[in-house]
Amino acid sequence: MKLKLIKLASVLMVLSMVFALAIPVFAEGEATEVEPTTYALYIHMGPGVMPAYANEGDTLGVALQKNLVSAPPVEFVGDDTPEDQLRKFQGWSTTSNGNKGTSEGLVDNDTVITAEMDLYPVYSYEVTLHYGPMTVIYVVGENETLWVLDTVKGVPFVDDEGREFQGWYCHGEKVTSETVVTGNMDVYAKYASTITVGDKVLNKKMIDVKYQLAEGDFENTADIRFVTSIDDLNYNSVSFKVSLDGTVYTLTSHKAYTALSGEEKTPAQAFVADSQYFVAYTITNLPTDLYEEITVQAVLELTDGTTVEGTVCTVEFNG
Repeated sequence: MKLKLIKLASVLMVLSMVFALAIPVFAEGEATEVEPTTYALYIHMGPGVMPAYANEGDTLGVALQKNLVSAPPVEFVGDDTPEDQLRKFQGWSTTSNGNKGTSEGLVDNDTVITAEMDLYPVYSYEVTLHYGPMTVIYVVGENETLWVLDTVKGVPFVDDEGREFQGWYCHGEKVTSETVVTGNMDVYAKYASTITVGDKVLNKKMIDVKYQLAEGDFENTADIRFVTSIDDLNYNSVSFKVSLDGTVYTLTSHKAYTALSGEEKTPAQAFVADSQYFVAYTITNLPTDLYEEITVQAVLELTDGTTVEGTVCTVEFNG
């Protein structure tokens, strides 16, 4: 009898071990697999709305990539729109003005999605400032002013060539922080060598002299046209001080031109950006073998009688 009890106990122990191995014990909740929450994204581009979806916890960048969503790099506003009038894509926004995103609700690719979202592309003009080795891009809204000019730091007053800072220019026109932005702009810091006379600041390069040579009517003669430029008509006179082997002649011009004629018309701004008018004087049939040195210098007489002289230019005859 004792032997049978021992055998029965052994069988019960083995069965207990088998059941213990066959029936796993789970901690509470571990056996439940939860589906991720899905949120709708409403992509507003142009007149339509494109639906997209994202899992809770996705970043915006991941969600847009999953749904193959990308905005055009520039805003389409018509086939005839000049390139500098096309606003550039800046990102996505959850707030809008009409069907355009606004900067108040900007979100980026790292934004975590926790709810449904309406997304609007944001397009803005870009202002690129160029000064020295620096190129800095600012985003400026439509009809805003160039306020960035009042905030930019590190613009040297004198450049590496010793020229003084004259201000900011776009397409040859001076701009300031009050200039209204109507398109993408490349704005450059302008430097020039200047002469200050009273209240007037003159670009030295403006009153340099250039010359053009043509054959004269006789052998060993030439026609020489001297050319300089001025920024406005508020001068008493513009003259050329010509030295022929030390003998000086003052040749005064009484006409100003906005362009010079040739194979193509050359505008005055080709001289320097400040130039508005050309002033020229022509000497005809000057003997080319009679003088060893010919120099010329522009002379401006301001309305108060003050005179300003440009850089001396030496005339050289080819051959």
